[in-house]
Amino acid sequence: MNNNCKHYFDIHQNVNEFFFTSDNLAFFKDADARNHAGNLKDKAVTKVTREEVNAWWAGAGPEQVAAAEKELEDATAEQTKAQEAVDALPKTTTAAKKAPVMRALNDAKARVNAAQVALEEAKELMGTEKEEAPKDLEIVITEEDLVNNPDLVTDGVKVGETVHIPVDAIITDPVELANARVSTAQAAYDAAVTGGNEEEITTTKKALTVAKMQAGKAAKKASK
Repeated sequence: MNNNCKHYFDIHQNVNEFFFTSDNLAFFKDADARNHAGNLKDKAVTKVTREEVNAWWAGAGPEQVAAAEKELEDATAEQTKAQEAVDALPKTTTAAKKAPVMRALNDAKARVNAAQVALEEAKELMGTEKEEAPKDLEIVITEEDLVNNPDLVTDGVKVGETVHIPVDAIITDPVELANARVSTAQAAYDAAVTGGNEEEITTTKKALTVAKMQAGKAAKKASK
């Protein structure tokens, strides 16, 4: 699978197929691709559909990363060769004769850029597959929690109740983590208030109050 493919489909959201020539250029029409291919040593034209590209990238892993790295290597070599061709042009070269050489260099640069994007996306997708979404923090309320935090009683929190605090970041420092959870819980509560859903408001208010309680505990423990 040509690693430029995804880049082209990402740019042209309304296009469902491209025709690629052996020098990795994409064309909207088969006829245009074949006209260009007629000037190449390898005259092959390959049709690639959006569905095929999506299927390829859906399982992004070592194979896709390796293919992307190979494409970037080939694209860089092509750019170097194209640049050498431009540098070798005599100063007396006419604009008409210089144009196709410069066009080849620009095409090579575009290929390198597309290959770099493809490689970054392949690595990102592979990493995403391995990472698990952070889980909410579950806090079971104790009698001591209610005694030391009157706001919990005000919010209707009861002993033994499990309150879920959303986790929005992976932080190793306990205090920073607790504060991050407060910020996330605050944002969830604010959104619930804006939405006007009473059940969501009650749930997120409890989570916010408990998050603040946990932040206080973390700060107190860190100060010892």
